Amino acid sequence: MPAVMRFHAARIEHRTDIPQAPVGVPAPADSSSAVLYELLGSSALAVGVALLIGAVVVRMFSGSWVKTHAVAFLRDGQWGLRWHTTRYHLHEVLLQEPLAGSPEPGTELILYYHSRDPDRWSTSVPDRGIRALLFAGLLLSLVGIVLAFTPR
Repeated sequence: MPAVMRFHAARIEHRTDIPQAPVGVPAPADSSSAVLYELLGSSALAVGVALLIGAVVVRMFSGSWVKTHAVAFLRDGQWGLRWHTTRYHLHEVLLQEPLAGSPEPGTELILYYHSRDPDRWSTSVPDRGIRALLFAGLLLSLVGIVLAFTPR
């Protein structure tokens, strides 16, 4: 912070009674950058928390998928899968198209079925985008928190 100079008639007077900033202390940040940091941080935190809440709500209402082992079978030239649920009910489904890799009848496969509706199933990991929502929400929330505590 420069010393304040006063101009009098024909002489310049140097004032020393104004306190100077200690050496090594940064000058105050520009207020526009502080406002920008605050807006970005609060926006990121708000959007991040909204995404986290949205992911939890979607997970609550969509239910969970259960991983189990299914047995492939061949009946009258048509492939099918048979598996037990966690409640020990036997489910059997005939497939419209043959299984990939044409396994032998009796081969065990990994199968995922919906916990509330076992007729909804998949041989690949069902991804409903919840992990992406959780990751994006967590990332944005962390960015918002870091920006809130970053010195300006």
